[in-house]
Amino acid sequence: MPKNSHKQRKVENHAWPLAYIFIILAGVIFAALIHDKASKDYAIALDYYRKTSYEEAKITAEKLEDATRQIYQNIRTISLLPSVRKIDRRAAILTLTTTKPSSKFITIWPALFRCLKFTLSLPI
Repeated sequence: MPKNSHKQRKVENHAWPLAYIFIILAGVIFAALIHDKASKDYAIALDYYRKTSYEEAKITAEKLEDATRQIYQNIRTISLLPSVRKIDRRAAILTLTTTKPSSKFITIWPALFRCLKFTLSLPI
């Protein structure tokens, strides 16, 4: 009987290192799978963020372009006023004229106020 128990102990002694190797190998495989899943999730989240950020930036750029266009058109219309056209380069002659304005120039003020209100409401 002593010979069998010695053989059995030898088999048991060789089984423990194999069990440790199996546990370590399983841990490495699980770590690799978790890392791969995290990398894929990160790539998906980054792609979603880029799409939504681009669309938001595009909408804001369009609003800003509209506001700039309205300001330019309103300034251009103001520059056609006779009293503004009489101002020389150095603004030496600044006189107010009391002529009756045309309907084109009367309609500019509500547009200017809307443009200013819109410009102030843009997110920073």
